[in-house]
Amino acid sequence: MASQAELDDALSLSNSNNPNLKLVSFLLTGPNYLSWTRSMLLALRAKEKMGFVTGKIAKSPVDSPMHEKWLTVDSMVISWILNAISREIAEEFLFGEGHGPLFFQIKKELVNISQSTSTLAAYYTKLKKCWDEISVLCSLPSCNCGAAKALSKFEEREKLIQFFMGLNHHYDHVINQILIMEPLPSSTKAYAMVLNIERQNEIQIAFSQFTETTMALAVQRPSRSRRFTNIDNSRYNNKPKSDRFCDYCQTSGHLREKCLKLHGYPE
Repeated sequence: MASQAELDDALSLSNSNNPNLKLVSFLLTGPNYLSWTRSMLLALRAKEKMGFVTGKIAKSPVDSPMHEKWLTVDSMVISWILNAISREIAEEFLFGEGHGPLFFQIKKELVNISQSTSTLAAYYTKLKKCWDEISVLCSLPSCNCGAAKALSKFEEREKLIQFFMGLNHHYDHVINQILIMEPLPSSTKAYAMVLNIERQNEIQIAFSQFTETTMALAVQRPSRSRRFTNIDNSRYNNKPKSDRFCDYCQTSGHLREKCLKLHGYPE
Protein backbone atom coordinates (compact mmCIF):
# COMPACT_ATOMS: atom_id res chain seq x y z
CA MET A 1 0.00 0.00 0.00
CA ALA A 2 1.49 3.32 -1.07
CA SER A 3 1.65 6.25 1.28
CA GLN A 4 -0.04 9.51 0.38
CA ALA A 5 3.32 11.08 -0.49
CA GLU A 6 4.21 8.16 -2.81
CA LEU A 7 0.76 8.38 -4.41
CA ASP A 8 1.11 12.10 -5.04
CA ASP A 9 4.55 11.63 -6.63
CA ALA A 10 3.36 8.76 -8.82
CA LEU A 11 0.32 10.66 -10.08
CA SER A 12 2.28 13.76 -11.01
CA LEU A 13 3.43 14.40 -14.59
CA SER A 14 6.01 16.97 -15.63
CA ASN A 15 5.90 19.00 -18.83
CA SER A 16 8.54 16.75 -20.39
CA ASN A 17 6.37 13.66 -19.98
CA ASN A 18 4.41 12.79 -23.11
CA PRO A 19 3.09 9.57 -24.74
CA ASN A 20 5.87 9.55 -27.38
CA LEU A 21 8.68 9.55 -24.84
CA LYS A 22 11.24 6.72 -25.21
CA LEU A 23 12.64 5.58 -21.89
CA VAL A 24 15.18 3.04 -23.21
CA SER A 25 17.58 3.15 -26.14
CA PHE A 26 16.63 -0.20 -27.72
CA LEU A 27 13.42 -2.08 -28.52
CA LEU A 28 12.31 -5.30 -26.90
CA THR A 29 12.68 -8.02 -29.56
CA GLY A 30 12.37 -11.16 -27.44
CA PRO A 31 15.88 -12.56 -26.92
CA ASN A 32 16.94 -9.31 -25.17
CA TYR A 33 14.11 -9.51 -22.65
CA LEU A 34 16.32 -9.60 -19.57
CA SER A 35 18.49 -6.59 -20.45
CA TRP A 36 15.45 -4.68 -21.72
CA THR A 37 13.52 -5.36 -18.51
CA ARG A 38 16.33 -4.08 -16.34
CA SER A 39 16.67 -0.91 -18.40
CA MET A 40 12.92 -0.27 -18.41
CA LEU A 41 12.56 -0.82 -14.65
CA LEU A 42 15.40 1.59 -13.98
CA ALA A 43 13.76 4.22 -16.19
CA LEU A 44 10.34 3.79 -14.57
CA ARG A 45 11.89 4.00 -11.12
CA ALA A 46 13.63 7.23 -12.10
CA LYS A 47 10.23 8.58 -13.25
CA GLU A 48 8.65 7.45 -9.94
CA LYS A 49 6.18 5.32 -11.91
CA MET A 50 7.39 1.89 -10.81
CA GLY A 51 4.26 1.41 -8.69
CA PHE A 52 2.07 1.19 -11.81
CA VAL A 53 4.01 -1.91 -12.88
CA THR A 54 4.29 -3.60 -9.49
CA GLY A 55 0.70 -2.80 -8.50
CA LYS A 56 1.70 -0.71 -5.52
CA ILE A 57 -0.10 2.30 -6.99
CA ALA A 58 -3.52 0.66 -7.09
CA LYS A 59 -6.29 1.83 -9.36
CA SER A 60 -8.43 4.49 -7.71
CA PRO A 61 -12.13 3.73 -7.24
CA VAL A 62 -14.45 5.05 -9.95
CA ASP A 63 -16.08 7.50 -7.55
CA SER A 64 -12.70 8.80 -6.34
CA PRO A 65 -11.60 12.27 -7.45
CA MET A 66 -8.22 10.71 -8.30
CA HIS A 67 -9.70 8.12 -10.66
CA GLU A 68 -9.26 10.12 -13.87
CA LYS A 69 -5.79 11.20 -12.80
CA TRP A 70 -4.79 7.59 -12.23
CA LEU A 71 -6.10 6.57 -15.67
CA THR A 72 -4.14 9.39 -17.30
CA VAL A 73 -0.83 8.45 -15.70
CA ASP A 74 -1.42 4.71 -16.20
CA SER A 75 -2.06 5.31 -19.92
CA MET A 76 1.14 7.37 -20.07
CA VAL A 77 3.16 4.50 -18.57
CA ILE A 78 1.62 2.01 -21.00
CA SER A 79 2.53 4.32 -23.90
CA TRP A 80 6.14 4.48 -22.72
CA ILE A 81 6.33 0.69 -22.55
CA LEU A 82 4.76 0.26 -26.00
CA ASN A 83 7.24 2.75 -27.46
CA ALA A 84 10.06 0.45 -26.33
CA ILE A 85 8.62 -2.79 -27.78
CA SER A 86 8.87 -4.11 -31.32
CA ARG A 87 5.63 -4.05 -33.29
CA GLU A 88 5.08 -7.82 -33.21
CA ILE A 89 5.49 -8.07 -29.45
CA ALA A 90 3.48 -4.89 -28.88
CA GLU A 91 0.50 -6.47 -30.61
CA GLU A 92 0.75 -9.50 -28.34
CA PHE A 93 0.99 -7.15 -25.36
CA LEU A 94 -2.14 -5.26 -26.38
CA PHE A 95 -4.21 -8.34 -27.11
CA GLY A 96 -3.08 -10.33 -24.09
CA GLU A 97 -1.14 -13.18 -25.69
CA GLY A 98 1.04 -13.52 -22.60
CA HIS A 99 4.68 -14.58 -22.44
CA GLY A 100 4.14 -18.30 -23.06
CA PRO A 101 5.95 -18.30 -26.43
CA LEU A 102 8.91 -16.44 -24.94
CA PHE A 103 9.06 -18.85 -22.00
CA PHE A 104 9.03 -21.79 -24.44
CA GLN A 105 11.82 -20.21 -26.50
CA ILE A 106 14.05 -19.71 -23.45
CA LYS A 107 13.46 -23.25 -22.17
CA LYS A 108 14.22 -24.67 -25.62
CA GLU A 109 17.46 -22.70 -25.77
CA LEU A 110 18.35 -23.86 -22.25
CA VAL A 111 17.94 -27.55 -23.14
CA ASN A 112 20.32 -27.22 -26.10
CA ILE A 113 23.15 -25.51 -24.20
CA SER A 114 26.31 -27.58 -23.69
CA GLN A 115 29.95 -26.68 -23.20
CA SER A 116 31.36 -28.32 -26.35
CA THR A 117 34.21 -26.03 -27.54
CA SER A 118 33.25 -23.13 -25.23
CA THR A 119 35.30 -22.20 -22.20
CA LEU A 120 33.89 -23.06 -18.80
CA ALA A 121 33.12 -19.39 -18.12
CA ALA A 122 31.35 -18.87 -21.46
CA TYR A 123 29.26 -22.03 -20.98
CA TYR A 124 28.13 -21.06 -17.48
CA THR A 125 27.33 -17.51 -18.62
CA LYS A 126 24.92 -18.87 -21.24
CA LEU A 127 23.15 -20.97 -18.62
CA LYS A 128 23.00 -18.09 -16.14
CA LYS A 129 21.46 -15.78 -18.74
CA CYS A 130 18.61 -18.22 -19.43
CA TRP A 131 18.05 -18.87 -15.72
CA ASP A 132 17.81 -15.15 -15.02
CA GLU A 133 15.33 -14.63 -17.86
CA ILE A 134 13.13 -17.46 -16.58
CA SER A 135 13.21 -16.03 -13.05
CA VAL A 136 11.96 -12.71 -14.42
CA LEU A 137 9.13 -14.40 -16.29
CA CYS A 138 8.18 -16.80 -13.49
CA SER A 139 9.08 -15.39 -10.09
CA LEU A 140 8.31 -17.46 -7.00
CA PRO A 141 5.41 -16.25 -4.84
CA SER A 142 6.21 -15.15 -1.32
CA CYS A 143 4.74 -17.14 1.56
CA ASN A 144 5.28 -17.95 5.23
CA CYS A 145 4.59 -21.70 5.04
CA GLY A 146 8.00 -22.68 3.67
CA ALA A 147 6.70 -23.89 0.30
CA ALA A 148 8.51 -21.14 -1.62
CA LYS A 149 11.78 -21.99 0.13
CA ALA A 150 11.39 -25.68 -0.70
CA LEU A 151 10.57 -24.87 -4.33
CA SER A 152 13.58 -22.57 -4.54
CA LYS A 153 15.80 -25.37 -3.21
CA PHE A 154 14.38 -27.76 -5.81
CA GLU A 155 15.00 -25.29 -8.64
CA GLU A 156 18.59 -24.74 -7.46
CA ARG A 157 19.22 -28.48 -7.55
CA GLU A 158 17.80 -28.62 -11.08
CA LYS A 159 20.22 -25.86 -12.12
CA LEU A 160 23.13 -27.78 -10.60
CA ILE A 161 22.26 -30.98 -12.47
CA GLN A 162 21.74 -29.08 -15.71
CA PHE A 163 25.15 -27.41 -15.31
CA PHE A 164 26.81 -30.81 -14.82
CA MET A 165 24.97 -32.46 -17.73
CA GLY A 166 26.31 -29.94 -20.22
CA LEU A 167 29.95 -30.13 -19.09
CA ASN A 168 32.53 -31.96 -21.19
CA HIS A 169 33.42 -35.53 -20.17
CA HIS A 170 36.83 -34.73 -18.72
CA TYR A 171 35.02 -33.08 -15.78
CA ASP A 172 33.30 -36.36 -14.79
CA HIS A 173 35.66 -37.00 -11.88
CA VAL A 174 35.06 -33.54 -10.44
CA ILE A 175 31.28 -33.90 -10.91
CA ASN A 176 31.25 -37.22 -9.04
CA GLN A 177 33.16 -35.66 -6.14
CA ILE A 178 30.70 -32.77 -5.87
CA LEU A 179 27.60 -34.97 -6.12
CA ILE A 180 28.52 -36.91 -2.98
CA MET A 181 28.65 -33.71 -0.93
CA GLU A 182 25.96 -33.15 1.69
CA PRO A 183 24.24 -30.80 1.27
CA LEU A 184 24.68 -30.25 -2.45
CA PRO A 185 26.21 -26.87 -3.30
CA SER A 186 24.41 -24.27 -5.39
CA SER A 187 25.09 -24.10 -9.11
CA THR A 188 27.09 -20.91 -8.54
CA LYS A 189 29.30 -22.54 -5.90
CA ALA A 190 29.73 -25.69 -8.02
CA TYR A 191 30.84 -23.55 -10.95
CA ALA A 192 33.41 -21.82 -8.74
CA MET A 193 34.70 -25.20 -7.52
CA VAL A 194 35.06 -26.62 -11.05
CA LEU A 195 36.70 -23.41 -12.26
CA ASN A 196 39.19 -23.49 -9.37
CA ILE A 197 40.16 -27.10 -10.15
CA GLU A 198 40.54 -26.26 -13.84
CA ARG A 199 42.89 -23.38 -13.02
CA GLN A 200 44.97 -25.62 -10.74
CA ASN A 201 45.31 -28.16 -13.55
CA GLU A 202 46.38 -25.41 -15.95
CA ILE A 203 49.07 -24.29 -13.50
CA GLN A 204 50.33 -27.86 -13.09
CA ILE A 205 50.48 -28.36 -16.86
CA ALA A 206 52.33 -25.07 -17.34
CA PHE A 207 54.80 -25.96 -14.57
CA SER A 208 55.38 -29.41 -16.07
CA GLN A 209 56.06 -27.92 -19.50
CA PHE A 210 58.43 -25.36 -17.96
CA THR A 211 60.33 -28.11 -16.10
CA GLU A 212 60.69 -30.21 -19.26
CA THR A 213 61.97 -27.22 -21.22
CA THR A 214 64.46 -26.33 -18.50
CA MET A 215 65.81 -29.90 -18.35
CA ALA A 216 66.14 -30.02 -22.14
CA LEU A 217 68.13 -26.80 -22.15
CA ALA A 218 70.36 -28.07 -19.35
CA VAL A 219 71.19 -31.21 -21.35
CA GLN A 220 71.94 -29.23 -24.49
CA ARG A 221 74.18 -26.68 -22.73
CA PRO A 222 77.78 -27.87 -22.24
CA SER A 223 79.31 -27.52 -18.80
CA ARG A 224 82.20 -25.20 -17.99
CA SER A 225 84.55 -28.15 -17.49
CA ARG A 226 83.58 -29.54 -20.89
CA ARG A 227 84.21 -26.21 -22.56
CA PHE A 228 87.55 -26.04 -20.79
CA THR A 229 88.50 -29.56 -21.93
CA ASN A 230 87.52 -28.88 -25.54
CA ILE A 231 90.00 -26.01 -25.93
CA ASP A 232 92.56 -26.58 -28.65
CA ASN A 233 95.59 -28.03 -26.84
CA SER A 234 97.99 -28.03 -29.79
CA ARG A 235 99.56 -24.69 -28.86
CA TYR A 236 99.75 -25.64 -25.20
CA ASN A 237 101.31 -29.09 -25.64
CA ASN A 238 103.90 -27.99 -28.22
CA LYS A 239 105.38 -25.37 -25.94
CA PRO A 240 107.86 -26.11 -23.11
CA LYS A 241 106.43 -25.40 -19.66
CA SER A 242 109.18 -22.92 -18.93
CA ASP A 243 108.15 -20.87 -21.94
CA ARG A 244 104.48 -20.77 -21.03
CA PHE A 245 103.26 -17.43 -19.67
CA CYS A 246 99.62 -16.37 -19.03
CA ASP A 247 98.95 -12.80 -20.00
CA TYR A 248 95.70 -12.86 -17.97
CA CYS A 249 96.96 -13.71 -14.47
CA GLN A 250 100.58 -12.74 -15.23
CA THR A 251 101.84 -16.13 -14.09
CA SER A 252 104.30 -18.50 -15.79
CA GLY A 253 103.81 -22.21 -16.24
CA HIS A 254 100.58 -22.09 -18.32
CA LEU A 255 98.97 -20.20 -21.17
CA ARG A 256 95.83 -18.05 -21.22
CA GLU A 257 93.86 -20.95 -22.78
CA LYS A 258 94.47 -23.05 -19.64
CA CYS A 259 94.11 -20.30 -17.05
CA LEU A 260 91.87 -21.53 -14.25
CA LYS A 261 91.29 -18.03 -12.99
CA LEU A 262 89.94 -17.03 -16.39
CA HIS A 263 87.98 -20.13 -17.38
CA GLY A 264 87.09 -21.42 -13.93
CA TYR A 265 88.01 -24.55 -12.12
CA PRO A 266 86.76 -27.91 -13.49
CA GLU A 267 83.41 -29.01 -11.99
